[in-house]
Amino acid sequence: MKTNHIYHIIIFLTITTLMTSCFDPDYFEKSERATASTIYVVNPQNPTSTIQGSVIINKGTEEEPDLASISLPPGSDITNVTIQSIVVPSLASVQPDIASVKDFTNTQTFYVVAENGVTRRRLDVSMNVGEYERQLKYSSLTDSWYEVGAFNDGNKYYNIGEAGQPTPWANTNVVAAILNRATCVPSDFPNPFGHVVLTTLYNKTAGMTVGSGIAAANIFLGDFRANSSNFLPRDKQRNNADQGIPFVYKPRAVRLEYKYLPGTQVEQWVEGSGVIKWKSIEINEPDSMEIWIVLQNRTYDVVNPSNTVYKRVGSGGFISSEAVTDWRSIDINLYYGQAAILGSVATDPASYRLAGINKPWSPLWVYQYYTDPITGVNGPPIRESGTNDKWLYTSQRITESWGAESDLVTHLSMTFNASAGGWQYKGAGDDPSRNKLGSRLEVRNVELLY
Repeated sequence: MKTNHIYHIIIFLTITTLMTSCFDPDYFEKSERATASTIYVVNPQNPTSTIQGSVIINKGTEEEPDLASISLPPGSDITNVTIQSIVVPSLASVQPDIASVKDFTNTQTFYVVAENGVTRRRLDVSMNVGEYERQLKYSSLTDSWYEVGAFNDGNKYYNIGEAGQPTPWANTNVVAAILNRATCVPSDFPNPFGHVVLTTLYNKTAGMTVGSGIAAANIFLGDFRANSSNFLPRDKQRNNADQGIPFVYKPRAVRLEYKYLPGTQVEQWVEGSGVIKWKSIEINEPDSMEIWIVLQNRTYDVVNPSNTVYKRVGSGGFISSEAVTDWRSIDINLYYGQAAILGSVATDPASYRLAGINKPWSPLWVYQYYTDPITGVNGPPIRESGTNDKWLYTSQRITESWGAESDLVTHLSMTFNASAGGWQYKGAGDDPSRNKLGSRLEVRNVELLY
């Protein structure tokens, strides 16, 4: 038995010696890849978002460096810019440390160093400060669509804008796609052409599971970032929407064209009892579409997000259950200052839901931020690794306060809803299995009037 044991040890040592003597440390060569693909900069006017810049690939040499150019929002301090990340190949690095470079008055030079420590490429980064536009980008809401994702049947879902370009518009298609249908589509769907069409959807499974069986269709100014912690709890689902874009003007009204067809039957998902956690009840009233506009003065506190302040400076709205089958042009008046906003219901009853703040039906405001687990520093949300439609962040809900008519405007929010009660999972949802049509709102040609 002892001889047998010694024999096994000798064989093991012999094999180990052979393997060691044959191993070439250079066999697994380290990568020489050193090409940057994208750069992300913290938006100086809205720390909850980033600005993306693409890299133009040249030779990466001193004579012909790779180039990245980013246009910052108006009013940005070009001497104090924060680069969130420069996307480089795995195990490659960037020199100097991006956190140490803030001033982009002139072009700044970085080097992407490959894993092998030898190969490197020069990357020149330049930035400029743009000018504020008095009108919204893609404001026609027509014929500018880019692909966001695809359904199981192969059809795609879209958002207003152009691929690779920043857009002020967002929708909730990423979440609605779980139903294998989109709430916001181009009028020529499945082709990416035409104006915006919003259709409220019904889904029994989602309703019985988490109480969100009505997916009210909307499109808005801001960002929609799907976050795993905000998906299943019904009271957190609205935390995914980051309403508002940087803006400094005070328009007197918003003009647009719309058509609206209320759905067949308004339903609302409410808490059940016993084993039935959620149930749908029919509401004996027509559905209503709603458009609302809010102008705010915001002060972000990146270190202590709970100290962030959103002040209402101006607002206006329009709500209606009337069926409108031909294009109708309307002007939505905007009111500035607490007295004018509260008093708007007397002369403008269709705007009553915006004549106040912090009502149950008022817009929900959140500050989304991501805390770096190593440094503990707060910054904009980041995408989950390996995904295009999931984000990592913490949601800080903000209680809106009153501002003065004379306050400067820093942000503009605007939302178009096919079902005004969507915030409480109420509306007329499209459900072919029950021959019920969903409420349908079509919108185009949004113009700010001064």
